[in-house]
Amino acid sequence: FLSSMLMVSGNAAFFSFGSLIPNIYAKFGVRSINMILSMNLLALFGRTVSPISGVVLATSSIADVTVAEIVKRNFIPIFIALVLMLTMQISFL
Repeated sequence: FLSSMLMVSGNAAFFSFGSLIPNIYAKFGVRSINMILSMNLLALFGRTVSPISGVVLATSSIADVTVAEIVKRNFIPIFIALVLMLTMQISFL
């Protein structure tokens, strides 16, 4: 999540760390698809609250509001979605 906020790309963050997951989870005997799906969603969520994201910058100029207002408005629902997703992920392991 944090790396996609900094890199402003969900794909860059996912493909940077995604190849590590199957090897790690195979050692624990857990299906890696559960973690990879969560990583992909976290990377996409991080992009929506990045203050330097192109979509956030364009939306702020169209709506005539500051970037900080959009990021603050997006952060609460995204944080709730992250907590719910991680809670469900733990229950499925």
